Amino acid sequence: MHPWIYSSRQQLHFQHNLPRSELLQVWKLPPVNALCGNFDYFTGDCLSCADPINFDLINGACVAKNVTCGLRQWKKDSVCFDVSATCGRFDPLNGKCLDCATPFFELTADGTCVAIVVTCLPGQYVDGLACVNIPSECVDFDATVKVCKKCIRGHTTDFAGKCIRVLCPPRQAASGQDNLCKDVSILCDTYDDITGDCLTCKDREHTVRDGVCLQLVSPLAGCQ
Repeated sequence: MHPWIYSSRQQLHFQHNLPRSELLQVWKLPPVNALCGNFDYFTGDCLSCADPINFDLINGACVAKNVTCGLRQWKKDSVCFDVSATCGRFDPLNGKCLDCATPFFELTADGTCVAIVVTCLPGQYVDGLACVNIPSECVDFDATVKVCKKCIRGHTTDFAGKCIRVLCPPRQAASGQDNLCKDVSILCDTYDDITGDCLTCKDREHTVRDGVCLQLVSPLAGCQ
């Protein structure tokens, strides 16, 4: 027999005449599985199985032949363990992930899949693994369900939560918070089709201030 190969049924001795159980403490040797026949003295790996009829030797371990695990399970010492749901393909000998089930997870060095964290800039939201700009017409966006809850003036949300422009007849605009079409001021010559704000006035006696045509005050007004 090889000098470092031993049978689990023998009393183990080394030059100090100590059993291996005591050398485990002295040299910190790894334990030997009781299913082993012959084993490596230093690593503890099985080199053969004590019951080769019912056990197979796989990667230094004795695995029962008559235990059948499910498609998403792996086996160790005749016991079946579930594979992580985040795994795609996996190693049937240790259950570690070989790749991940979805692109939203990434494989780590220890064979596990962890969620990818995406951080976006202000004014953006996460869609899958990408950052998407929030529509400029939206002032209150719910990134969880990806819908706009409130739009800028002159726009309203449709059934899908998107901002659409409110279309009004000529000389009308959806200028209020209720987004109802209302008449544009008769003092406006040109106006913003969306907000109804005046851009220019019809005569020189008025001037535009904050979207409204205001009458100019003559410097002689009030003089007698």
